[in-house]
Amino acid sequence: MTQVPAQSAADSNVIVILRDQMASVPPVRRAMEARSSALAASQSSLVAHLQQMRNRKVTSFSTINAFATSVSAEEAAQLSAHPLVQAVVPDLSLIHI
Repeated sequence: MTQVPAQSAADSNVIVILRDQMASVPPVRRAMEARSSALAASQSSLVAHLQQMRNRKVTSFSTINAFATSVSAEEAAQLSAHPLVQAVVPDLSLIHI
Protein backbone atom coordinates (compact mmCIF):
# COMPACT_ATOMS: atom_id res chain seq x y z
CA MET A 1 0.00 0.00 0.00
CA THR A 2 1.41 3.40 -0.97
CA GLN A 3 0.95 6.43 1.21
CA VAL A 4 -0.19 9.70 -0.26
CA PRO A 5 2.01 12.66 0.69
CA ALA A 6 0.47 15.13 3.14
CA GLN A 7 0.93 18.01 0.70
CA SER A 8 2.04 18.06 -2.90
CA ALA A 9 4.04 20.83 -4.54
CA ALA A 10 0.98 21.88 -6.58
CA ASP A 11 -1.16 22.51 -3.48
CA SER A 12 -2.15 26.00 -2.43
CA ASN A 13 -2.88 27.26 1.05
CA VAL A 14 -6.48 28.45 1.16
CA ILE A 15 -9.17 29.63 3.54
CA VAL A 16 -12.57 28.05 2.98
CA ILE A 17 -15.35 30.44 4.09
CA LEU A 18 -18.73 28.85 4.70
CA ARG A 19 -22.05 30.52 3.80
CA ASP A 20 -23.65 30.11 7.23
CA GLN A 21 -21.77 32.45 9.55
CA MET A 22 -23.76 31.28 12.59
CA ALA A 23 -25.41 34.59 13.48
CA SER A 24 -27.46 32.76 16.12
CA VAL A 25 -24.23 31.99 18.02
CA PRO A 26 -22.27 35.29 17.95
CA PRO A 27 -18.49 35.41 18.48
CA VAL A 28 -18.68 36.97 21.94
CA ARG A 29 -16.74 35.85 24.99
CA ARG A 30 -19.73 34.40 26.83
CA ALA A 31 -20.76 32.25 23.84
CA MET A 32 -17.40 31.05 22.48
CA GLU A 33 -17.76 27.46 23.73
CA ALA A 34 -21.18 27.13 22.09
CA ARG A 35 -19.89 28.87 18.95
CA SER A 36 -16.87 26.54 18.71
CA SER A 37 -19.18 23.52 18.92
CA ALA A 38 -21.54 24.95 16.29
CA LEU A 39 -18.67 25.79 13.93
CA ALA A 40 -17.12 22.33 14.31
CA ALA A 41 -20.46 20.72 13.46
CA SER A 42 -20.93 23.06 10.49
CA GLN A 43 -17.47 22.31 9.08
CA SER A 44 -17.35 18.59 9.86
CA SER A 45 -18.76 17.22 6.59
CA LEU A 46 -16.41 19.29 4.40
CA VAL A 47 -13.36 18.57 6.54
CA ALA A 48 -14.18 14.84 6.66
CA HIS A 49 -14.51 14.77 2.86
CA LEU A 50 -11.12 16.45 2.44
CA GLN A 51 -9.51 14.06 4.95
CA GLN A 52 -10.92 11.04 3.06
CA MET A 53 -9.02 12.12 -0.06
CA ARG A 54 -5.77 12.40 1.92
CA ASN A 55 -4.57 13.34 5.36
CA ARG A 56 -3.98 17.08 5.71
CA LYS A 57 -3.68 19.78 8.33
CA VAL A 58 -6.88 21.78 8.85
CA THR A 59 -7.09 24.84 11.08
CA SER A 60 -10.53 26.07 12.09
CA PHE A 61 -11.31 29.67 12.97
CA SER A 62 -13.65 30.78 15.75
CA THR A 63 -14.56 34.33 14.77
CA ILE A 64 -15.77 33.41 11.29
CA ASN A 65 -17.11 30.09 10.03
CA ALA A 66 -14.05 29.13 8.02
CA PHE A 67 -11.06 26.82 8.00
CA ALA A 68 -7.58 26.90 6.48
CA THR A 69 -5.95 23.99 4.66
CA SER A 70 -3.90 23.08 1.58
CA VAL A 71 -5.71 21.88 -1.53
CA SER A 72 -5.02 21.12 -5.16
CA ALA A 73 -6.55 23.28 -7.87
CA GLU A 74 -9.15 20.57 -8.51
CA GLU A 75 -10.05 20.36 -4.82
CA ALA A 76 -10.35 24.15 -4.63
CA ALA A 77 -12.74 24.13 -7.60
CA GLN A 78 -14.83 21.38 -5.99
CA LEU A 79 -14.99 23.30 -2.72
CA SER A 80 -15.93 26.52 -4.52
CA ALA A 81 -18.87 24.74 -6.15
CA HIS A 82 -20.10 23.20 -2.90
CA PRO A 83 -23.43 24.67 -1.71
CA LEU A 84 -22.16 25.17 1.87
CA VAL A 85 -19.15 27.21 0.72
CA GLN A 86 -19.26 30.98 0.22
CA ALA A 87 -15.69 31.33 -1.05
CA VAL A 88 -12.28 29.69 -1.29
CA VAL A 89 -9.60 32.37 -1.01
CA PRO A 90 -5.80 32.25 -0.97
CA ASP A 91 -4.28 32.11 2.52
CA LEU A 92 -1.62 34.78 2.16
CA SER A 93 0.69 36.35 4.68
CA LEU A 94 0.22 40.07 5.10
CA ILE A 95 3.38 42.11 5.31
CA HIS A 96 3.27 45.47 7.02
CA ILE A 97 5.74 47.93 5.53
